[in-house]
Amino acid sequence: MSENVTTSNPATIHRPPGGGYAHVAVTKPGLRIIEIAGQVGYTVAGTISEEFHQQVRQSFANLKAALESVGAAPRDVTKIRYYIKDFDKDKLQHLRLAVQEFYGSEYRAPSTLIPVPTLFDPHVLFELEASAAY
Repeated sequence: MSENVTTSNPATIHRPPGGGYAHVAVTKPGLRIIEIAGQVGYTVAGTISEEFHQQVRQSFANLKAALESVGAAPRDVTKIRYYIKDFDKDKLQHLRLAVQEFYGSEYRAPSTLIPVPTLFDPHVLFELEASAAY
Protein backbone atom coordinates (compact mmCIF):
# COMPACT_ATOMS: atom_id res chain seq x y z
CA MET A 1 0.00 0.00 0.00
CA SER A 2 1.28 3.43 -0.91
CA GLU A 3 1.96 5.94 1.83
CA ASN A 4 2.60 8.77 -0.64
CA VAL A 5 -0.84 10.30 -0.19
CA THR A 6 -2.57 10.99 3.12
CA THR A 7 -6.25 11.92 3.26
CA SER A 8 -8.26 13.53 6.02
CA ASN A 9 -11.61 14.99 6.95
CA PRO A 10 -11.12 18.04 9.16
CA ALA A 11 -13.47 18.22 12.13
CA THR A 12 -14.41 21.74 11.01
CA ILE A 13 -15.99 20.43 7.75
CA HIS A 14 -19.06 18.17 7.42
CA ARG A 15 -18.48 14.42 7.14
CA PRO A 16 -18.61 13.13 3.55
CA PRO A 17 -22.03 11.58 2.85
CA GLY A 18 -21.71 7.81 2.82
CA GLY A 19 -17.98 8.04 3.52
CA GLY A 20 -17.30 7.85 -0.20
CA TYR A 21 -14.49 10.41 -0.31
CA ALA A 22 -12.16 12.55 1.78
CA HIS A 23 -12.07 16.34 1.86
CA VAL A 24 -8.28 16.71 1.78
CA ALA A 25 -5.34 14.85 0.20
CA VAL A 26 -1.71 15.73 0.89
CA THR A 27 1.29 14.24 -0.91
CA LYS A 28 4.83 13.77 0.31
CA PRO A 29 7.34 16.22 -1.20
CA GLY A 30 9.18 15.24 -4.36
CA LEU A 31 6.53 12.99 -5.90
CA ARG A 32 5.62 12.68 -9.56
CA ILE A 33 2.25 14.23 -10.39
CA ILE A 34 0.03 12.25 -12.77
CA GLU A 35 -2.96 13.67 -14.64
CA ILE A 36 -5.27 11.14 -16.26
CA ALA A 37 -7.68 12.11 -19.02
CA GLY A 38 -11.36 11.32 -18.79
CA GLN A 39 -11.95 7.58 -18.78
CA VAL A 40 -15.21 6.17 -20.06
CA GLY A 41 -16.74 2.72 -20.50
CA TYR A 42 -15.01 1.74 -23.74
CA THR A 43 -13.30 -1.63 -23.64
CA VAL A 44 -9.88 -2.09 -25.24
CA ALA A 45 -11.77 -3.43 -28.30
CA GLY A 46 -13.66 -0.12 -28.55
CA THR A 47 -17.07 -1.42 -27.49
CA ILE A 48 -19.28 0.14 -24.84
CA SER A 49 -22.18 -1.28 -22.83
CA GLU A 50 -25.55 0.45 -22.80
CA GLU A 51 -25.81 -0.22 -19.05
CA PHE A 52 -24.76 2.54 -16.65
CA HIS A 53 -23.28 0.16 -14.07
CA GLN A 54 -21.16 -1.60 -16.70
CA GLN A 55 -19.82 1.73 -17.96
CA VAL A 56 -18.90 2.73 -14.41
CA ARG A 57 -17.03 -0.55 -13.82
CA GLN A 58 -15.20 -0.30 -17.15
CA SER A 59 -14.28 3.35 -16.51
CA PHE A 60 -12.66 2.37 -13.21
CA ALA A 61 -10.88 -0.55 -14.91
CA ASN A 62 -9.53 1.90 -17.48
CA LEU A 63 -8.40 4.28 -14.74
CA LYS A 64 -6.62 1.46 -12.93
CA ALA A 65 -4.88 0.44 -16.18
CA ALA A 66 -3.79 4.05 -16.78
CA LEU A 67 -2.36 4.27 -13.26
CA GLU A 68 -0.57 0.93 -13.57
CA SER A 69 0.94 1.98 -16.92
CA VAL A 70 3.08 4.52 -15.04
CA GLY A 71 3.70 2.46 -11.90
CA ALA A 72 0.95 4.01 -9.77
CA ALA A 73 -2.00 2.43 -7.95
CA PRO A 74 -5.49 3.48 -6.80
CA ARG A 75 -4.02 4.47 -3.42
CA ASP A 76 -1.97 7.16 -5.22
CA VAL A 77 -5.06 9.04 -6.49
CA THR A 78 -5.20 12.54 -5.03
CA LYS A 79 -8.41 13.79 -6.69
CA ILE A 80 -11.11 12.18 -8.80
CA ARG A 81 -13.97 13.80 -10.71
CA TYR A 82 -17.12 11.98 -11.83
CA TYR A 83 -19.38 13.14 -14.66
CA ILE A 84 -22.79 11.47 -14.76
CA LYS A 85 -25.14 11.99 -17.68
CA ASP A 86 -28.77 12.52 -16.63
CA PHE A 87 -27.94 12.13 -12.95
CA ASP A 88 -30.39 10.61 -10.51
CA LYS A 89 -29.74 9.27 -7.01
CA ASP A 90 -30.26 5.64 -8.11
CA LYS A 91 -26.98 5.88 -10.02
CA LEU A 92 -25.08 6.59 -6.80
CA GLN A 93 -25.34 2.97 -5.63
CA HIS A 94 -23.42 1.82 -8.72
CA LEU A 95 -20.80 4.50 -8.23
CA ARG A 96 -20.37 3.68 -4.53
CA LEU A 97 -19.87 -0.02 -5.28
CA ALA A 98 -17.30 0.76 -7.97
CA VAL A 99 -15.43 3.16 -5.67
CA GLN A 100 -15.30 0.53 -2.94
CA GLU A 101 -14.05 -2.10 -5.40
CA PHE A 102 -11.49 0.29 -6.92
CA TYR A 103 -9.85 1.32 -3.65
CA GLY A 104 -10.46 -1.93 -1.79
CA SER A 105 -9.80 -0.28 1.58
CA GLU A 106 -10.81 2.63 3.74
CA TYR A 107 -8.78 5.01 1.56
CA ARG A 108 -10.90 7.44 -0.45
CA ALA A 109 -9.49 10.34 -2.47
CA PRO A 110 -11.21 13.71 -2.54
CA SER A 111 -13.85 13.67 -5.25
CA THR A 112 -16.37 15.81 -7.07
CA LEU A 113 -19.53 14.55 -8.76
CA ILE A 114 -20.71 16.68 -11.67
CA PRO A 115 -24.13 15.98 -13.22
CA VAL A 116 -24.13 16.78 -16.93
CA PRO A 117 -26.89 16.78 -19.56
CA THR A 118 -24.67 15.00 -22.08
CA LEU A 119 -21.11 13.84 -22.70
CA PHE A 120 -19.06 13.84 -25.91
CA ASP A 121 -20.73 10.68 -27.26
CA PRO A 122 -24.47 10.02 -26.78
CA HIS A 123 -23.69 6.41 -25.76
CA VAL A 124 -21.40 7.51 -22.92
CA LEU A 125 -23.28 7.74 -19.60
CA PHE A 126 -20.34 8.14 -17.21
CA GLU A 127 -16.84 9.59 -17.27
CA LEU A 128 -14.17 10.00 -14.62
CA GLU A 129 -10.84 11.79 -14.53
CA ALA A 130 -8.17 11.69 -11.88
CA SER A 131 -5.01 13.19 -10.53
CA ALA A 132 -2.44 11.07 -8.70
CA ALA A 133 1.04 11.32 -7.18
CA TYR A 134 3.75 8.77 -6.48
